[in-house]
Amino acid sequence: MKRFAKAVSAAVCTTLLFGAAACSPGESGEVYEPYDYTAKHLSIDNVLRFYSSDNRLDAFMNEYFERHMRYDEDMRIHTFPVGGGQPVWKEWESMIGSFWDASPANLGDYYATNRWIRDWLALDYMSVQDRQGYISTSTGVTTDDWGQGWSFPSYQHSRGGSYGEEFASDTAGWTGEGDTIVSFATGGADGDPQSSGEEGYLKAETSVSSDEIVILSPEIFEGAGMNAFYSPFLHFSWSFDILEGSAEDIDDLYVYFQTADDRTWTDDKCVRYSQYATVTNSFAASENTPQGTFLNMFLNEKWGRDSVNENKITRLKFVLKTKEDTKIRAAVYFNFIRADFDDRMSDNCGQYISAAKHYLSYTQDAEFLKQILPTARRAMQFYLTCLDGEENGIISNAYLVGHFNSGTAGVGVGIGDGFWDAISFPNTNLYSNLSYHQALVGMLYLEEMAEAYGVETEEVSVLGKDMKTEVVYRETTETLRQKLELCEQTMRETFWDDELGRFFAGYYDTEDGSGVTAQKMDYGFLMFNLQMIADGIATDEQAEQIMSWVAGERTIAGDDSTGEDIYKYLFAPRFTTKHNATDSTWAVGQASYWEVGVRDGGAVMQTSYYDLVARSRVRGADDAFARLQGIRDFYYAVRAAGGTGQDFYRVYFNELGIGMQGNYDADGDGVADGDSEGPVGIDCEFLEAALLFVSVPDAFFGIEPLSDGTLCVSPNMPSDLDYWRMENLLFGGVAYDLSIGKYFVQVSNVSESSSLTFRAELVKPSFAFEVRCNGELVSYTEENGRIVVSVPFGNCKIEIIGV
Repeated sequence: MKRFAKAVSAAVCTTLLFGAAACSPGESGEVYEPYDYTAKHLSIDNVLRFYSSDNRLDAFMNEYFERHMRYDEDMRIHTFPVGGGQPVWKEWESMIGSFWDASPANLGDYYATNRWIRDWLALDYMSVQDRQGYISTSTGVTTDDWGQGWSFPSYQHSRGGSYGEEFASDTAGWTGEGDTIVSFATGGADGDPQSSGEEGYLKAETSVSSDEIVILSPEIFEGAGMNAFYSPFLHFSWSFDILEGSAEDIDDLYVYFQTADDRTWTDDKCVRYSQYATVTNSFAASENTPQGTFLNMFLNEKWGRDSVNENKITRLKFVLKTKEDTKIRAAVYFNFIRADFDDRMSDNCGQYISAAKHYLSYTQDAEFLKQILPTARRAMQFYLTCLDGEENGIISNAYLVGHFNSGTAGVGVGIGDGFWDAISFPNTNLYSNLSYHQALVGMLYLEEMAEAYGVETEEVSVLGKDMKTEVVYRETTETLRQKLELCEQTMRETFWDDELGRFFAGYYDTEDGSGVTAQKMDYGFLMFNLQMIADGIATDEQAEQIMSWVAGERTIAGDDSTGEDIYKYLFAPRFTTKHNATDSTWAVGQASYWEVGVRDGGAVMQTSYYDLVARSRVRGADDAFARLQGIRDFYYAVRAAGGTGQDFYRVYFNELGIGMQGNYDADGDGVADGDSEGPVGIDCEFLEAALLFVSVPDAFFGIEPLSDGTLCVSPNMPSDLDYWRMENLLFGGVAYDLSIGKYFVQVSNVSESSSLTFRAELVKPSFAFEVRCNGELVSYTEENGRIVVSVPFGNCKIEIIGV
């Protein structure tokens, strides 16, 4: 979690401050008011619970937690588990579940957020890392797999400009050459033709032992061809079965292509699996193993990536060749063969590194760090090499085909970069760089943790932009700090608009995506601005200007939402404040009117997390707490509307005539089969709505697990509360409760002894005081206006007492 100040050198202070009358006011008029508090564990289960001097707040927080963690059948707002989302959710999911025991023991296996996160970080399900370090959304093996990035765009969104074959019922004109016989087969839906099922496959088999298996496509679109720019990758699910001979005798899989300009098979129009597949497996080890393959076709200059001058691909040929002087008899199966847009999301790598940081910061699991550190390093190198983080200080998505935005929507351009999938951003944009920044923060933490725990792993490398050059990861804590500082400085300078007093998304690209214009893309991206504050990137002056805009105190000309209307939906400020009528990806379509969805003037609860943290940092705990109370009042209004279970929010918003976005259970059969559109996103697939309760440890308790096994707590206590307690927290495998007050921090109900350390940072009062731990005088230091005490992690109450 996030610290609210950077540490400076500390000077050890005397235990007692003399020269003032006991309990007399300090220079600022502050008077010590003792509060008698003893922590008492109240919860009867082991999940996160909130208790304070405000019972109404507690009831809201605990009920909200149950609804949004979804483990309770009667309370849950949807069946999707928090933790089971696609990679673009992983940072948020790790923030939601890491600081308490979100394990199968408490939530059941399906709703155990931390189990999902750990398995994903280990690449045990869903995702795979490619040879450039990119974290792919899925393996691409089955028909329904999302592949490298998102479920859209696919060739089916190309408006006839791209091509694919699903082999659902026949081989669709594909033929064999020489000894190869092509036929239709059925098999499993898991991509395995050897398992039982009705899934269609193209089967290519040699009748005798041969040195090659050759499969020819029909003339694509009767010879008119597909647009190479719409088809930078070939994606196919395939497997092979050796009937005679050995898989070790296979040389490579070659994919030849013809163009409208040259309808011949030539070696310069050929892409090899071993060189250009994003992920490769040895043939000897992959026999009878379905694999999803993505071939970087655009790296062949005869295919290319020209967005202006169409290059038409008219035919394909797949050749599985054996090594010299060897032959095999084999069967090759293709579940599908698709031309594919470059839907890689730069956000995925940042999600991996940040999720690893959040998870490991609370588990302090050195063995797991050793296991996943190589993956994190390769993901970091993808940012530095392929997306130019090393060269530019911030990243650009220019390497990703079709991710640019010139301000004119069209097929194949403006492809999404992350969770905000429908918005087209420029190559160099604020959104992607927020993820890059989080990756730098996370990678620095992981490297510091590796140093602290003596974790060493093998050297790792990735392939560069050309899929040929090997690039070795050589980052250290020192170089990462330098990159982090440069990134923050560059983001502040690149994306800040002095005239409007807020950050904008980026400068539009030129028509072909190769250059940058002077025109800014700005729809009042309120959430990104709040995140710039919450993540500590914005300067103090920038933060003040942003908060005056968010709070409605300052109006920006041209915005469609100003003043109180920014909080129209009550539970969160709008995502944007200006209508975006032109900058959405073509596969989704343009927002035809204001508030058509959450992306265009709508609201999502995750924004409230950043709002609360930003308010706490800039305007103090009382301002943030007042906003939290406003969300509490909204919640009680929703409950009064009478909705229950998965209709909890929908009854309320239906009464108001406000649509809710989400994939919900339309007919009550337990299957999410209804897709609704609207400006509110708080249930269904909006898993990250659970972030609201993470604002408590982040904005108010100031919890930060350090990389050396120290838990730091730096409270920012609202004046309306006498005390605030969270129960059933987890750090380094040790369960505990944590309480804060104006002048104290207390750790209680500690489950076991450990070698961990606890560090309390209390605001230094202006009156004369002493510091005690469990009633005994204790030494302390002063840092950034706070009294700092470090003790072994255990049951303790650290308290400032007026004298």
